[in-house]
Amino acid sequence: MKLVVENSDVDLARHAASEEVEKTLREFAINFLRVVAGGGRSYEIYGDMVACIEAAQAYQKLHGLLPSSWDISNAVDGNRADREWMESWPPKDREWYWTNGEAAIIDAKMDIRQASLRIVAAQMARQRTIQYNAENLFDKGLRRLDDIREERRRARAEASRPRRKTVRKKTAP
Repeated sequence: MKLVVENSDVDLARHAASEEVEKTLREFAINFLRVVAGGGRSYEIYGDMVACIEAAQAYQKLHGLLPSSWDISNAVDGNRADREWMESWPPKDREWYWTNGEAAIIDAKMDIRQASLRIVAAQMARQRTIQYNAENLFDKGLRRLDDIREERRRARAEASRPRRKTVRKKTAP
């Protein structure tokens, strides 16, 4: 049996550069968001930024251009892990997941997280209109999550409620 390697050294280097861009962007975003939330390692912010720039420059050297907007957005997409996790399931399990309401809960939580990030960004930029709109999206996501949970609670209560047996009256002969 002969193994044929189709990836050239240049292809491998490009792939490694793409992965490094994604890794450094994610590490920067994670730490930055934690710092914004009052935690994180604020003393590493500048080092994280330098690592992002160096990774982007290495990427540009191999690809001839900087990472695309899609590459950057994909690298820091906080909901990507949930989507990839759900997509990795076999179709039968995924169908069950959608029909029992679990996927709707995750979807509502993703909307809430997105709205939360928009609220923080608008607050930092002092953009009250955008903040107000993001707060409306946040509230809508919360209502949707509450509705889903309430519907599931009712369904469980209905399913566990004892059923009354119908008693037939005896008729006189």
